[in-house]
Amino acid sequence: MLRVILVSIVLTVVSFQVVHSQANIGFVTGGDLYQRYVNPEDGTGFDQSAGSAILNSTLGLKTWLGTRKVALSIESYVNLGVLGLNVEEYYGLGTIHIPVMAKLNFGGLTGLGDLKRFGYYIGGGWQINKTELFGLNDKAQDRGIQRPYYNTYVVEIGTGRGNKSKMTEFFVRFGLNPEMPSNSLSIGLNTSYSFPFMKMPSFNVTPEKDERDVIKM
Repeated sequence: MLRVILVSIVLTVVSFQVVHSQANIGFVTGGDLYQRYVNPEDGTGFDQSAGSAILNSTLGLKTWLGTRKVALSIESYVNLGVLGLNVEEYYGLGTIHIPVMAKLNFGGLTGLGDLKRFGYYIGGGWQINKTELFGLNDKAQDRGIQRPYYNTYVVEIGTGRGNKSKMTEFFVRFGLNPEMPSNSLSIGLNTSYSFPFMKMPSFNVTPEKDERDVIKM
């Protein structure tokens, strides 16, 4: 189902008129306000979860292609949770996840408009996760607890405000891997900036005007 959604997103964007398309590239920063992970079962019977609500920092890259009204974006970043842990019983510190996602963006979150506007998006992709990043303590190792990297298939929705220079978005992303089974959840706030030194192509696009500046005759 997720593959069908991603293919539909790509085909929808590609179907727009190329003569009116724009492109941009930049970076993503921000962090999770809350995150939770459930690791695959390791056969020990102990709790598999971990999470964090503080010091979850994000940094990565993003590119946009489309129009001011709708655009496709591809992004990937690293989120490091320095204080992520299991709240029921301490096994070790640290979490990390690395999503690779495609998003269909509307309004101000296309990253291609001249004026700052509100917008929203829906997207999905694949994410790699790990908890107890800095190592398991002796108690966890004696119990045979394991914390390998694991994958989840993610869906994300978000809303925010932005233009071609900067976009700020609030998002919710949920990931699931029914084969393991395991899952991941992130709720956060990210900001995307376009690289000021990049001159990306813009085809047959006229400057955007604020409707408030148009004098009706």
